[in-house]
Amino acid sequence: MSRRHEAARRGEDGKTADLVSLLSTKTKLNNLQRAQELKELVGSGYLALIHADGNGVGSSAGTTDVERARFFHRNRVLLRRAVQKAIDVACEDASTAPLIPLMLGGDDLLVVCRGATALPFVVTLCQTLADLQRDAKSDFTLTLGVGVVIAKYTIPIHRLHEVAEQLASSAKRRFRGLKDDREKGRSVFDWAVHSTAWVDDPGEVRRRDWLRGKGQDVRVLSQRPIDVLGEGLGTLQGLVRGADKLVGAPRSQLRYLVDQLPRGRALSELAFAELSKEARAALDEAGVKSPWRRAAGNGPWLTDLLDLVEIAEIGRLGRKAADSRPTKEAAHG
Repeated sequence: MSRRHEAARRGEDGKTADLVSLLSTKTKLNNLQRAQELKELVGSGYLALIHADGNGVGSSAGTTDVERARFFHRNRVLLRRAVQKAIDVACEDASTAPLIPLMLGGDDLLVVCRGATALPFVVTLCQTLADLQRDAKSDFTLTLGVGVVIAKYTIPIHRLHEVAEQLASSAKRRFRGLKDDREKGRSVFDWAVHSTAWVDDPGEVRRRDWLRGKGQDVRVLSQRPIDVLGEGLGTLQGLVRGADKLVGAPRSQLRYLVDQLPRGRALSELAFAELSKEARAALDEAGVKSPWRRAAGNGPWLTDLLDLVEIAEIGRLGRKAADSRPTKEAAHG
């Protein structure tokens, strides 16, 4: 046991050859106090586990040993630089470390952090990775398949890791389904938020909770997995920006509106029509003009509301009842 503590101290001091430890000493983490337990890291909030893995790396490495060595070295350097920038941005104005990198390999990454830190971290990571390669002369663009699970810190970390890997695999499947090279120059993201004492299989939850109706009234409540970067509510970057617009909006009204989505278009459209001016204005600014839209080709009905409101609520998860209790004004609009 004493040897483990000594190894941990050497890691914090940057005295090991471990990539995560060496990288941490070159970021703003080096000047921040770091939590020793998950409870200390998240306080009263929720925990997030981020798993990222390079897209299409194994099939694009080249044929000769020299080509493969250059290819993997390039990817390692790119990812480390992007991770360093994402860590520094996440640590801006922080008094204690908001995240802990657990593993950094050639093209994969594992990070544990506060729930509210996770999604902005992913956006910065993928944006930096894209910026670093914008003018690069290479036939291969390194992108990531990213999975994030957000839950109570009391759930065993091995279970969170399993789910984060499943979500990253979901993102990578969508990447493999992209049609051409232009589309493949993008990172893809999937996530799950759980407020229960256990984390269920993501696929099972989605089949049960997110697919409603039949025939011409099929409704899909979430668009996950989605691109990380881009404009609009069909990307993580757009959802994070949109969620910022909901700060100060009547939370009880927004949560009630999301609760009506599985019950049918008529009830959810009625709830949308009955929103207060403040709630409608916030949603309008976030990019939501109506609760539903029809997919191309007379496809299913789609909505951005579930994803948008869920992301807006992440920072409030786990707060004491007194902190999260809606005000009288919010409750009544």
